[in-house]
Amino acid sequence: MRFLLDVMGKPGYGLYSAISASGTLLTFISSALLVGSQRQIAYSIGIDNFEERRRTFAGVVFSFLAIAVLIGGVGFAIRDTVLSSLDLGDISFSVASATYSAAIVALVVNVASTPYRAAFTARQQFGFTSTVDSGSKVILLFGALALPLFATSPLVSYSRITVLVGLLNLALYASLSMRRFSETRVRPSDLSLSTLKPIVTFAGWKLWESIAQALRQQGSIVAVNSFFGPTVNAAYSIGQQFAGHIVNVAGAISAVIAPAAATSEGKGQSQRLLQMSVVGSKYPVFAASFIAIPLLICTKETLELAIGTKADQWMVAFLRILIVTRVIGMISWGEALAADAKGKVAVLSLAHTFPFFLAFGLVIACWTAEKLFSPYMMPITMLITTALIAVWFKPWWVGAMLNRPYQKYLSDTILPVASSLAVPFAVAFAVNGTVQHPFAKLILVSLVSGISLVGSIWFFGMSPWERDKWIPLIRSAKKRLSTGLR
Repeated sequence: MRFLLDVMGKPGYGLYSAISASGTLLTFISSALLVGSQRQIAYSIGIDNFEERRRTFAGVVFSFLAIAVLIGGVGFAIRDTVLSSLDLGDISFSVASATYSAAIVALVVNVASTPYRAAFTARQQFGFTSTVDSGSKVILLFGALALPLFATSPLVSYSRITVLVGLLNLALYASLSMRRFSETRVRPSDLSLSTLKPIVTFAGWKLWESIAQALRQQGSIVAVNSFFGPTVNAAYSIGQQFAGHIVNVAGAISAVIAPAAATSEGKGQSQRLLQMSVVGSKYPVFAASFIAIPLLICTKETLELAIGTKADQWMVAFLRILIVTRVIGMISWGEALAADAKGKVAVLSLAHTFPFFLAFGLVIACWTAEKLFSPYMMPITMLITTALIAVWFKPWWVGAMLNRPYQKYLSDTILPVASSLAVPFAVAFAVNGTVQHPFAKLILVSLVSGISLVGSIWFFGMSPWERDKWIPLIRSAKKRLSTGLR
């Protein structure tokens, strides 16, 4: 991000984020199908049915091919309309058009590779997918560093690099999945409408949820750019980038639990599903807090170290609001995982559309009335509505589905999380003023909050059965460490 800011400048980076976000809005279709396909594959693994897995994967592959064609067609059809709605600033229309076209091609390639990636994640082979994802980010980093060497615009060059990375991912996932998993070598004759129907039905409801997520993360960037210009949007985009990294860290835990939860449902293990829903809500928050607490305490210092320039008021405020929103939203991720495993997601998917639509509608109304019109309105409104859905509605609804009282959710999830975060946050806040150098302050706050967070999670955040699961792992790690030191 820092290198892109240096090469593109704030207005250019803000415009690049808006253009990329405009195209990325189309990915909600593939995201919904990914969740549906992963759930169906993991569920069929649970009931140990090879032919079901083969038919399921055939339906997923051909569905994604159709979606890739649809995204490409729609994306290019609305290109001029999307670009005309953006504040291009000093960027020429031809550069913006080439950047948008590359973003659409990258999306099409990523959609085509998604079924083969799902084949690995459904089997919880996250080491391989993490390696591929890390390699992709390394290539993008070197591509950003090399932007000054290209004769074309940095926006166009970086967009084309993302296309290249997508093609490499497609080739790697497709070739290795066909080699390892025989059911991924499908033919048109393997397609079954009876298997395709539950995938599409499940994905149809998840589509609403994916629309909400895409609009909140990408649509809000487009809206901020349209209402307040590329400079303010650059600050908002930077906040989104930092908050996105936190979500990615927590999402790694959720991604591990999701296929395991679906497999447990396939095996009829209801009690295990309940336990996994609790773990799926607490542990993402715990993981995110190792980053979120230092960022909330040392927001300005972290931003200035990351972007290499002075952080303005928009950046600091946006980042804090977005971090709090994301962490609060995680508190019921486990509830959503349980609902996905059972295939009952209609009401929750509809509820997820509420925060952005309310925030965007409020911004439109205030803009029309020319009163109370502020860039803070949208993120603050999304924070409030996200909190209501995550802390109250979602656990209440899923609890009714799983025959679990809401008070049980409060005692098993909310209370342990709140108790675990209170101490490290207070300790980090107390040591914040003891050091003046920005980097030293960030290191001290991160170290102190991290150590205290580990202790708080162990004593306040874990139930006895969770500690029983961790103790053998800790003993094994200590034994390996002592052996290695000898």
